[in-house]
Amino acid sequence: MDEHQSIDEASYVKGDRGRKGPGSVKRVQRVVSTLLVLAVLIALVVAGTDMVSATSNAYLICVDGQEVAALVSEREADEALALAVSNEQQRVGGDGDFVLTYGNDVEIQEVPSVGVEYASVSEVADQLISLLDFQAEGVALLVDDQPVFYVSSAETAIQAVNAVKSHYGSTDEEDVSSVYTEQKISIVGSSVPLTDVLTGPQAENMLLYGSLTAAEGEGTPLVDVIVERTFSQEEPLPFNTVREDDDTLLRGKEKVVTEGKDGVQEVFYTKQERNGVLVSTVKTGSEVLEPAVDEVIHVGTKLLISSAYSGAFSTAGSGEFGWPLMDGVGIITSVFGWREWGWHSGIDIANAIYTTIVASGDGTVTRADYLGGYGLLVCIDHGNGVETRYAHCDEVFVGVGDTVKRGQPIATIGMTGTTTGPHVHFEVRVDDTAVDPLPYL
Repeated sequence: MDEHQSIDEASYVKGDRGRKGPGSVKRVQRVVSTLLVLAVLIALVVAGTDMVSATSNAYLICVDGQEVAALVSEREADEALALAVSNEQQRVGGDGDFVLTYGNDVEIQEVPSVGVEYASVSEVADQLISLLDFQAEGVALLVDDQPVFYVSSAETAIQAVNAVKSHYGSTDEEDVSSVYTEQKISIVGSSVPLTDVLTGPQAENMLLYGSLTAAEGEGTPLVDVIVERTFSQEEPLPFNTVREDDDTLLRGKEKVVTEGKDGVQEVFYTKQERNGVLVSTVKTGSEVLEPAVDEVIHVGTKLLISSAYSGAFSTAGSGEFGWPLMDGVGIITSVFGWREWGWHSGIDIANAIYTTIVASGDGTVTRADYLGGYGLLVCIDHGNGVETRYAHCDEVFVGVGDTVKRGQPIATIGMTGTTTGPHVHFEVRVDDTAVDPLPYL
């Protein structure tokens, strides 16, 4: 049999059917077809039970020289052999032109009937089944190119594989998109002992559980069946949050101008099962049923740092940030920006040494030590990225981590660091970038 092909019809070949006298021998060919089996069985029904031969001869069946039993006629001997083949074929589920062979030497001898004890056709058939070494011209089923069992035909193998796949899922089901075996399955023609040939149900059980007798939940399958199922479900479509700068709002303030609203979407998934057990679920796409509405938030960027003043900056007011010297004293002697000797990152407010320096606003002390040309420096974090610095101090009253209030004494004017006289270098930083304090004072 060619690989991957069904079994072709086989012919039944018999020896000479001429009349034989006592002592004659007929050899029986070893290739048996189901067509003959059917013909013989029909003849058996029509003819009924043979009577003892008129010639008083008996017909002895021998297998490999061993006498098996005597029958009343040569036809009964043929019928017994055909019945043995038929019974074996039914056992393995063979159909159509399933071919059986046997390697034994089978003879039908015509002998005198004197003293002979006759056996029935069915009795002889049962004896022959136990004596004949049946060979099946069937197919081997291979998993990943390795033979795992044998069946009577390609059709039987295909039916068993399809039954195993249907056990877990079928493309006839609405949600099933694909059913396949994880391993490669193939079939090739093979001649094997009939005892090794499995029936269709046995083959199915072997594929499902790796055993002829195991049941659901037992054994190890010879093949893994993958079933892919598709489904969809409605899910919320989350809205996005859009943040927009607004220079009419103070820094640190936010205002929701459009409320966000979730939409609705249909989400498509494929889930994969192996032998009925879920192994993965993958999102494959989505479709918007109702669009989401973005939430729009305005974020304040307006920075208000101010103190009222009059004359030569001698009177403090009540702005967002207060004057950095106690009682509003002091005179601005140097402004922000480029000067003859370089860049100036703040303003200098001159006053007598040891004059009290106060916090311009509520905040947390982040530094209170020496830093290069700043000398003894105090830094206060006011939140929202705003920081004030107080440099050239003589004495410091606060430490890192202290919480201070607007107008609280934090240091005194000194001449530490790079300075030409007693003053406080007052600096304002926004997101760590120095800005000009003067427009706000």
